[in-house]
Amino acid sequence: MILRGLELLASLLRFVVGVLMFSLAIPVGLQVIARYTGVIPVYLWTEELATFIFVWVVMLGSALAVWEGTHFDVQVIPGAKHPLLAFLQQALVLGLVAGFALLFAW
Repeated sequence: MILRGLELLASLLRFVVGVLMFSLAIPVGLQVIARYTGVIPVYLWTEELATFIFVWVVMLGSALAVWEGTHFDVQVIPGAKHPLLAFLQQALVLGLVAGFALLFAW
C-alpha cells in the first residue's frame, strides 16, 4: 500500500514538473521578445519568475530521478560483486542523498 502511494506521488510529481516546464516557457519567451524586439517593455519579474520556476523544476525533478533510480551518482568505490555488499553500497548512496536533501531543506 505504501509503494502504491509513492507511485501515485511520483505520478503527481511527473505531472507537476511537466506543468512547470510548460509554464517556464512563458516568462522566458517574454524575456526574449522584450530584449530583442522592443515590442514590450523589459520586465524584471519575468526573470525572477523564470528563476523561481527553474529551481522548483530542479528540486522536484531530482526527487523524481532518485525515485526512478535515474539520478546520477559518482562511483568512487568499485561496484561490489557480492549482493550484500552491493546492497550496502546502494544504501550508503541513498543515505547520502537523503542527508544532503535534509541539509538543503534545512
